[in-house]
Amino acid sequence: MGTKLVCTVLILLALTLPASPAQAGGVVTVCDEAHLLAALAGGGMVTFACSGTITLAYTITISTDTTIDGTGQDVTISGDYAVRVFKVNEGGSLNLSNLTIANGNAATYGGGIYNDHGTVTVNECTFSSNTAGSGGYGEGGGIFVDSGPFPTGDLYVNNSSFHDNSAFSGGGIANYGGEVTVSNSTLSGNRADGAGYGAGGGVFSDGPGGMVTVSNSTFAGNTAEWGGGAISSGGLGDRLAVRNSTFFANRASHSGGGIVIGTLTDVATVFNSTFYGNDASYGSNITAYGATTRLMNTIVAHAMLTGANCAGAITDGGGNLSYPDATCPGINADPFLGPLQDNGGPTWTMRLGSGSAALDTGNDAICAAPPVNNLDQRGVTRPQGEHCDIGAIEEESVVPNPMWVWHREAETGVRTGSMQRGTDNGGASACYYVYDTVPWSGSSITFDVTLPYDDNYYLWARAMGLNWDQNSFWVSVNGAPFFHYEIGQFDGQWTWGWEQVHVEGQAITPFALTAGQHTVVFNSREPLSRLDAVVLVNRSGYVPTQFTPCGTTPTATATASPTRTATATPTSTSTPSPTATAMPTRTATATPTRTVTSTPSSTSTATATPTHTATVIPTATPARRYLPLIMHR
Repeated sequence: MGTKLVCTVLILLALTLPASPAQAGGVVTVCDEAHLLAALAGGGMVTFACSGTITLAYTITISTDTTIDGTGQDVTISGDYAVRVFKVNEGGSLNLSNLTIANGNAATYGGGIYNDHGTVTVNECTFSSNTAGSGGYGEGGGIFVDSGPFPTGDLYVNNSSFHDNSAFSGGGIANYGGEVTVSNSTLSGNRADGAGYGAGGGVFSDGPGGMVTVSNSTFAGNTAEWGGGAISSGGLGDRLAVRNSTFFANRASHSGGGIVIGTLTDVATVFNSTFYGNDASYGSNITAYGATTRLMNTIVAHAMLTGANCAGAITDGGGNLSYPDATCPGINADPFLGPLQDNGGPTWTMRLGSGSAALDTGNDAICAAPPVNNLDQRGVTRPQGEHCDIGAIEEESVVPNPMWVWHREAETGVRTGSMQRGTDNGGASACYYVYDTVPWSGSSITFDVTLPYDDNYYLWARAMGLNWDQNSFWVSVNGAPFFHYEIGQFDGQWTWGWEQVHVEGQAITPFALTAGQHTVVFNSREPLSRLDAVVLVNRSGYVPTQFTPCGTTPTATATASPTRTATATPTSTSTPSPTATAMPTRTATATPTRTVTSTPSSTSTATATPTHTATVIPTATPARRYLPLIMHR
């Protein structure tokens, strides 16, 4: 009887007690704190079979080798503005990939992560809205590294972003004597908001023997209440190395809107970087308080409002540029920088504009040697021109495709509906044009063309209009909505002429087309609008004047090769407005299609495949040119 009673009680307990979260070999199947903790038990690799926000009630402590990988999911681990997210103990290591660490809150150090003499590696992660200090003294809103002398604490950040984190000092990252490496990452809108003394809005390094290395990264819109809007390095024997990085619109109330280097720092070196529009009362872009600070192949330009570009003792390592004031070493000339924007690569950058003094004026030996290794911030090879460029960006050489001209007489297209053909001004019977006396009828003429290159193509028409209400067609390329093309240049003149086909009332823009077959359709819109021939060409300055009304074999000649210029940039008097907002996520956008207010239907049923005559004309050795300027990952 007693045995039966015990068994019954055990069964009832098993039925009533809550079950422990299931653990499938370190896979988090439900995105909540309990399942994450279960998967983390014992360390090792943790992955996710769920997406969502995991809100913590307590800080997660890491004491063994642990990897947390959110690849394939959208996972946020949140401190809910109440607790630190992670603490890594001495001897432990934490590897984070493809995660968001948000809303961590620590009274002292490391709102997102407190690395206490351990090793932390962050790859493809976002740190957002983490806080250390809660209004009092605290360091490392995103991550705090505590180190030394033995064992050391190390932090490696790659392809990640820190945004809107805050602390008394080190809004994004704070380092006390450890080794911090930041590469291919963006720090924007972080704040060192300690009243009167906050330093290092993006990164703060203090403590003995610390080392901070920054490469291929962008600091934008970070702020500090005292110094180092982007970076502050001031510990005894600290070392700072920056290469191929961009500092834009960072601000400090007192010193070093971009970077401040303290008197105790051992050495600071900056290679091939760009400082633009940063602001501070003393040294808007860079301030050095006695430490050995050397600039090489670096642009320092356009201090925002108050202080000069540079302040303190800064050594010229060669190939530098300062503008408009000459407070930094190097040549004094305008770099004509474009806006901060997506120019390729993992982070946003600033292109060199037309006439930039930084083009081909860098020191080639510095570019070739470590740590630059003939690469720019995006990974583009240096040099692209005769010499490497100054700053974080190397302007690319673009080899244009050979000139290619496609010409068709209108009557050879596939005609549908009431589209008719007549003779050119009463000339020979072989010289035709195409027109329609029944407008809005859907009658059309269709051309098929096979293009040899991916390129921008311009469409020309040899056309004639009788007057203002008989001078237009509907045009479509590759089935896109028809747009209204008006023969404005020859309106009412009753004479043939070549004109670029474009949307009525809009600027002439090319069609971005890929190699392969494409279709061009002209649809009847108004009576007696006449089309004699069409030309498609991959050169903006080309005019098809050599084609006669009767369709003589084309004898196109190549126009001049593009010159080595960049697109227009702001004048040297313009200044950017600092912003502490997040850098937007990079997204690919398709080439915009042309839009119209009215779209007539087309009844084209073309079956024949017309032949065409094309002329490929090689250009001379291509000159260096630049892509258009179009403001991270």
